[in-house]
Amino acid sequence: MNEAYDILDEQGQHYSKPTAFNYSQYLYSHRYKVVREHMRGPDVLEVGVGYGDFSSWLSEEPFRTVSIDGSQTNLERARAKSRSDRIEFHYSLFEEFSTDARFDDILITNSLEHVDDPIGILEHMKQFLKPNGRIHITVPNADSMHRQLGVEMGMLKYEWSLNEHDHQVGHQRVYTRELLFEHVKRAGLEVSKYDGIIFKLLSNAQMEALIQENGQAMVEGFYALGRRHPDLSAELYVCCKRI
Repeated sequence: MNEAYDILDEQGQHYSKPTAFNYSQYLYSHRYKVVREHMRGPDVLEVGVGYGDFSSWLSEEPFRTVSIDGSQTNLERARAKSRSDRIEFHYSLFEEFSTDARFDDILITNSLEHVDDPIGILEHMKQFLKPNGRIHITVPNADSMHRQLGVEMGMLKYEWSLNEHDHQVGHQRVYTRELLFEHVKRAGLEVSKYDGIIFKLLSNAQMEALIQENGQAMVEGFYALGRRHPDLSAELYVCCKRI
């Protein structure tokens, strides 16, 4: 078990650091915007804190939030960003987490691509849902426009191939819509809402340059296109409930 925690801490070092502006921060904020639209609260379970942005935004909401992560590095960053005592942090691997509490919303945002057994994680987490609770999932999209362009340029062999950054942060897969829906169904869940997060054309650095040159109108344009064309967006979102 200690080795698993050590690996997660190492992977946590490779998440994008916040700057005055970077593409990752732009993506995170719009990811939260899509997820938040479908949340009810007040009891929320955050499964995986990443760089702590969701924890920060959740701390400003009228929610009671429990956030878990197997990386102490990630948890320390999330605690530092949190502005509320309504967030309770737990140091735990996802599959080992246990609580008597039940939740209206369970957020599994950009976590399933990291784990050995995504279906098992979904099955484990659904036991913590309230009767009408929902699980919110986001994952990187294998069929995104920038991955398809990468294949055409010879930078990726296939759309689902993992690049150097994927390996650094511990990605074990990227998802097509079909694979995501299959994992949800096999976990005893059904999709009630499907959406896309950000229409991404180019690399992070190239996207940053485009947005900095063209301003907020381009930011909102990429956001709108991602929702209009979810199968081509940078990330996929589903809201799920028990079957």
